[in-house]
Amino acid sequence: MSRPPPAYPPRSRLSKVSTPLTVDWDDDDGASTQGGGHYVDSVYSDTHHHGDDDPLERLSGGSDYDSVFSGDSGYTGLSGVSGAFHNRAVFTGPGLDPTDPDYDPNEHLRRLTEGDTVDDADRFSLARGLSLGLGSLALDDGYDAISTFEGTSRSEVSRRSTSRRRDPERKRYGNIENATNAAETGDAGAIDYVHRHGMDLNAVDEDGRAALHVAAERGDCIVAERLIELGADPCIEGNLGLTPAHVAAYCGHTDVLDAVLDAGGSTNARDRDGSTPLHWACGAGKIRSVRCLLRRDDVNTGVVNGKGLTARDVSERESCTAAIIEYDATATVHNLAADGKLPIVKRLLDDAWKSNKTTEEVLESVDAAGETMLHHACRNGRVNTVESLYVEYGANPDARSGVDGATPLHLAAAGGHVECVRVYALNAGFPRRLQQRTLMRTTSVDRRRADEDEFDEDDDKARWLRRIKRVGAGGEAVVSGSAPVHMAAQNGHAAAVEFLIDQMHADREAKDDEGSTPLHIAVARGHEDVVECLLRRAAKFDAVDGHGCQPLHLAAERNHTAVIKILLEKGGEALIVARNRYGHLPVHLAAAMGHFEAVTTLLPDEPANSGDDVS
Repeated sequence: MSRPPPAYPPRSRLSKVSTPLTVDWDDDDGASTQGGGHYVDSVYSDTHHHGDDDPLERLSGGSDYDSVFSGDSGYTGLSGVSGAFHNRAVFTGPGLDPTDPDYDPNEHLRRLTEGDTVDDADRFSLARGLSLGLGSLALDDGYDAISTFEGTSRSEVSRRSTSRRRDPERKRYGNIENATNAAETGDAGAIDYVHRHGMDLNAVDEDGRAALHVAAERGDCIVAERLIELGADPCIEGNLGLTPAHVAAYCGHTDVLDAVLDAGGSTNARDRDGSTPLHWACGAGKIRSVRCLLRRDDVNTGVVNGKGLTARDVSERESCTAAIIEYDATATVHNLAADGKLPIVKRLLDDAWKSNKTTEEVLESVDAAGETMLHHACRNGRVNTVESLYVEYGANPDARSGVDGATPLHLAAAGGHVECVRVYALNAGFPRRLQQRTLMRTTSVDRRRADEDEFDEDDDKARWLRRIKRVGAGGEAVVSGSAPVHMAAQNGHAAAVEFLIDQMHADREAKDDEGSTPLHIAVARGHEDVVECLLRRAAKFDAVDGHGCQPLHLAAERNHTAVIKILLEKGGEALIVARNRYGHLPVHLAAAMGHFEAVTTLLPDEPANSGDDVS
């Protein structure tokens, strides 16, 4: 009579195997039958053969057992295990019966391995049987049946292999031994992998290369940037003292070169021979690398290596040589200041004695337009250069241009470079001195008289045209007598106007030689934001210039309808009927210039009651 199958060990204890094994249980006398065969009563007893059935084959799962119990269990190979455990003579003691619902295979294996409850023959017999029926099953603690009976765990290699199968990332990157290998894959994910596993990103391999050297050689900007983000040293030295910048310059990979230099790599780094990246770029004939290096703020074309050669001397291409010659020809102190190449500027100032000059002489030297280094730095908004020249080296902050007498502050305001203006504000000393600088005016120029000679002084329209040419059109020339606030207003830099008035106490009603206030200048150019900025600071909307024109006159003659509306909202219709020194209303100027929009904006909806005639 058949009996129900035994309770199997919990699923969490065993892993699935690929070979299905099944068994049918028979009578309580311990015999099992399959297809008429007889199962042995004792595993490997002296008389273990009954008929032609081989118990070893049955234990190993090699015979053709019925698969019903195997399918019910959800695991394969468990019926073979059941057969192996069928010899109850071996499994004695509490908790050692596999058919027991509380059976724990781990505990069973531990007791068999560590205890003395069975003799050597039984241990051998059971180990033999389990090696056939259970040996292919792995326990979840990293041990298998066979190695457990042998008293050993699975090898570290086996564990690593299993770990790789279960971890896709380790399977993909598991063979990477260092950061250099990772960089060679061209995979930024490999860089992340080695970083997470604590590998040194700056380690140098046997070829004298760090990971950044490899990325520079390959031209792999993505890997290079990832290495830098994770802390790789852009100045790391490898074989021959080469940095990643040397390698990138030599290979012509300008994107990697820029990335390394932007991250703090040295443009003028020297290898063991004293050569810079520029030497290596010229020696390899890489014109793109040469141009890339010449654009850097601190490049030094005059570095001499250990053999007494400059980069130009080792150049292998005429284009590289020509680029250096052109750079050297334009690399005057004034151009360097204009470009903000502060490291080179400071080096030239510090080494002035080498050319038999003092630092002050270099600072105050002027170009063809009579401008100093500080003029050029302020005009181009090079705030670091401005601060260094003004504060560190003591350049004259009030030096006058040879053309129109503009100071560096005028040029900073004209360009809207508020941070450069701030340098003046922070280092002016006394508040009175601060305000005095904002009141400094440009000087008259000869072309002003030439402009006046083009028109008949008795022609009113000519006067209007002259007015437009000087104040309202395109920025041909600076009106003489302009303060920094005039120049900021003229070019529409509301932030600079605001800073000059609020922080440096500039006069919002200051007049140039034409009698124009900053509001006149802003209105004539149509700079709405500057107009609103000045009106918020109580600038006079009815101020008159040298021609008796109020700001509304200038807005009308330039057809700035948006500005007209701003002024009318602030000053009311009284501005509409104001006349200049020639008796003209704003609407007259708009009509004379043919500005229909301005005319319709200025004409009142109903005739004025004041008795003023708009004709």
